[in-house]
Amino acid sequence: GANACGYGKEVKVFGGSGYNFSKSSWIAAKGIETEEVAGLSTAEHCRHFCATTKAGLFVFAQKSQGIGRCICKEAYAHPMCFPVYQDSVDDVSAPVLCEESTCGKLKEYYREQKCCGM
Repeated sequence: GANACGYGKEVKVFGGSGYNFSKSSWIAAKGIETEEVAGLSTAEHCRHFCATTKAGLFVFAQKSQGIGRCICKEAYAHPMCFPVYQDSVDDVSAPVLCEESTCGKLKEYYREQKCCGM
């Protein structure tokens, strides 16, 4: 499904050992930096690799070419936006850093953005 928060720009794509980036022409077409890494087999590994970039979100695909692929994306500006890539049973998307979200933080964001009469 579509993400109401818009599209998070890709920062970097990591591929497990032997990943063939040329099979995913969209990566080169967008000029996204790539890196082949050993030990990319779980969403936690993906989160770790994305933490070394300026990414705020990650998408981990275990089934891509039968090798792990990790897409690091920019974070959304709005605190109510969740990391959504597209519906897929095989992919995992989540924030790189998990911060506690509270009503107070949300109200503070609305005040700063002069939103909703606050």
